[in-house]
Amino acid sequence: MTPDQGRPVSHAEGAERWFCKDCGSPLAAQYDYLPDQIYIPIGLLDQAAELGPKLHAHTGSRLPWLHLDDDLTKIDASSRAALQEKSSHG
Repeated sequence: MTPDQGRPVSHAEGAERWFCKDCGSPLAAQYDYLPDQIYIPIGLLDQAAELGPKLHAHTGSRLPWLHLDDDLTKIDASSRAALQEKSSHG
């Protein structure tokens, strides 16, 4: 993110987040372990319906009423390793 997008907030080491200065909505996040990636909440994008998931992370702590009935990879905890692998291969 660039300075004109506001100051980042960091409540956890290795993570910075940006929020709307007017309403407080989350706008973006960046994590040290994935330095070349910026995460933007999908709800901010007009074409969100065209950007389906590639995998499901943290499924071990999903709410009991959330049913994931697709063939995507399901990871019980963090998908950090999978994301790092994907990032290193382009």
